[in-house]
Amino acid sequence: MRLYRHIAFALALGALPALAATDPCLVLLQRLFPGKLHAKISSLKTYLDDPSYKVLFFVRHGHAEQAGKEKILDAATGKPMVNPLDRARELDKRGKKYVGRLADTLAEFSFGKTVVLVSNATRVRETGTAIFNGLDAASKTLVVDRDLYYVEDVRSAIFQRILNGQSNDVRHVVYVGHGKSTMAAFMQFAGSDEAFNPTAGVMAVAVKTPSWESFNRDVHTDVHVFAWSPKETHRTGLEPIDENVAPGN
Repeated sequence: MRLYRHIAFALALGALPALAATDPCLVLLQRLFPGKLHAKISSLKTYLDDPSYKVLFFVRHGHAEQAGKEKILDAATGKPMVNPLDRARELDKRGKKYVGRLADTLAEFSFGKTVVLVSNATRVRETGTAIFNGLDAASKTLVVDRDLYYVEDVRSAIFQRILNGQSNDVRHVVYVGHGKSTMAAFMQFAGSDEAFNPTAGVMAVAVKTPSWESFNRDVHTDVHVFAWSPKETHRTGLEPIDENVAPGN
């Protein structure tokens, strides 16, 4: 499915000074979504408050300690493999700071019935738990699933868990994962070959649809995409978007 029509891209919570056109993050966003960008993620409130929309959040975990990050070689095949110590890596000082900013930002919204999906990787679980604890939601559930750790097909994994055991009265889902796979899942929905997702950053897709099955299966014409970064240098105060833009199909 390609969610490629009626898309508005939001970056930043506050009206901060506009970044120079040479800023790499701003250049990326302008290339993804030509024209004006929306200045405030606060406009996401419209879709969180409207029960006719399902909203799926893609969060990248916060910056983590480096010990255990390095790849090791599989003794049998000689190929690189994930370090056994990787799963236990904790958020570092910067990671905790930025995750705190992210949790505080999402806490400004009122959520409907919400599910937060995380793997049992420590840095992912810490990020998701901080978000979960701060959420102002009608009801909320934190799901820790070891099989989500470095899962390759994030989209299938998310919807397998949403559709199996979660009713359609769940309006909002927050998935916390790793950089490449999380961005890949977002790009499937945005119909783009690029994405913007720094550590402790969030991207969200709001779709007007009655069910999660339809969200995953169908092509939709009422879709809105948002992004936010905890890094002040990534924020922009550009004027609100004038018209819908389509990044591609």
